[in-house]
Amino acid sequence: EEAYRVNVLFGAHLLAAARSLPAPPRLLLAGSAAEYGPMPEELLPVTEDAPCNPSSVYGITKLAQTLHGLAAAAAGLPVVVARLFNVVGGGMPAHLALGSFALQIRAMPAAGGVLRTGPLGRWRDFVEAVPAAAVLVDLARNPIAAGQVVNLCSGVPTSLAVLTHALVEAAGRPVQLKEEADRVGNSEMIRHWGSAAKLAALGHHLPPPDPSQIAAALVG
Repeated sequence: EEAYRVNVLFGAHLLAAARSLPAPPRLLLAGSAAEYGPMPEELLPVTEDAPCNPSSVYGITKLAQTLHGLAAAAAGLPVVVARLFNVVGGGMPAHLALGSFALQIRAMPAAGGVLRTGPLGRWRDFVEAVPAAAVLVDLARNPIAAGQVVNLCSGVPTSLAVLTHALVEAAGRPVQLKEEADRVGNSEMIRHWGSAAKLAALGHHLPPPDPSQIAAALVG
């Protein structure tokens, strides 16, 4: 219920409010790569015209938000939908893998401890929060982007293992990694990343993440 209220109803109400104004503003809706759902390897990197088949409540409600946005755009409202891929940075919540790992490390004593993770053989299109936020602002100001869905991604898959080892190196204390097969996240896909071609065509760019910078933001 909360996901529908926050993603679908809030988006629909925001769009309706904008349409009621004499001079509607440009609107940017923050979508998600979860809207695509699981993708077979042959469809990677996933492009904006790929079929959406979300498998989570979050992805389903984000896709509903996107559909409201596209309907409003078709009616003349200047709306752009930015489909964010895996955003990482300081303050990540503990229900996300790297947020959980950072929380465990910060709670360890100076003598160190055991970092319990799920399988680290996952590849995702991680993007750093600060540059992603800057590109969101730029997209909102870009009149050419109106009416489009745009992947906010680097176009380069990064291993979860690489980022996890960076956290361990930044911990400043001995950390023993322990992968546990029964600790699974919200997706069991091995590889998932986006195409950044449309983003580049609009004049914007997101680099792949810098593991040391991410680690410093999370545990430094």
